[in-house]
Amino acid sequence: MDASQWHNLLCTDRSGYEAARAEHFADSDVRPRITGQRFQNADLSGLDLSRIDFNQCEFFGCNLAGADLSDCLLRMCRFRSCDLSGARLAASNLARGEAIGCNLTGADLTAASLLLEKLYHSDFSGAILNNADFSAAEAPEVSFRNVQAERCFWHKADLRNCDFTGALLPRNVMRTAALSGAQLPGVNLREADLTFSVLHDTNLAGADLEEADLSNCFLQDTNLAGANLTRARMDTVDFEQADLSGALLAGVITDRIETSADRQAHAQIRQTAFEQFELLQLKPGEANGSQHADEGAGLAEFMQAEEAPAGGTGPEGEQS
Repeated sequence: MDASQWHNLLCTDRSGYEAARAEHFADSDVRPRITGQRFQNADLSGLDLSRIDFNQCEFFGCNLAGADLSDCLLRMCRFRSCDLSGARLAASNLARGEAIGCNLTGADLTAASLLLEKLYHSDFSGAILNNADFSAAEAPEVSFRNVQAERCFWHKADLRNCDFTGALLPRNVMRTAALSGAQLPGVNLREADLTFSVLHDTNLAGADLEEADLSNCFLQDTNLAGANLTRARMDTVDFEQADLSGALLAGVITDRIETSADRQAHAQIRQTAFEQFELLQLKPGEANGSQHADEGAGLAEFMQAEEAPAGGTGPEGEQS
């Protein structure tokens, strides 16, 4: 069947779809492909949609609660105001798409890829996110309350003002993530990689950061009161504007602690170097002009040497 036939069955005939699916996979291991189709207010709840390639499809206002979307190709698909609560999306590829205003509470996204996904105003509360990849995802103000996300990847993700209350995030990779204003009180972040992340006004009170790496983090107005930082690595970190009252700091590994005075000194060095560079720069066109002049002079000398007869006049008019 072609894409439109699969689409029609899914939108109008659930039992017909189930029969067609059973027949298809009984005769072939080829995955059905549904490309460029729009599903509007479709009831797909509880259906087995696994191993189907939905490429560049749109799901607007659809009910996908409890649906099995595991091992699906959902690249560049758009989900708007959809109910995906309890859906199974394990090992699915949702990269470069969007899930805006969607309910993903309790969904299973184990090892799913949400690379560069736009997730505005969605709710992942209670979802299973183990080994999922949210790298470079845009998810400001999204709720990740009580998620189970062991070794999840958030590299360069926008997680500003997200709520991770009650989440399990051990061994997560949050390198260079934007976590300003995020709520992570009491969260398990053991052995997490938070290097170069922005933690401005982030609430990490009581968080478990044992053996985590916070090197080069930006910690302005960060609440680390009562946090467990045992054996955490914190190289080149400015603690001056972070609240560390009651924090456990036994065995903290730090190569150098950066202060505001250090930052001011670095800024002055950069400014001085920039000013010196500007003074050394030639005016526009001077570099090319001098190069062309040299090339012209060299060509004139060459032509003069070629035109001079053998045994011609030397530099002072004397015969060679």
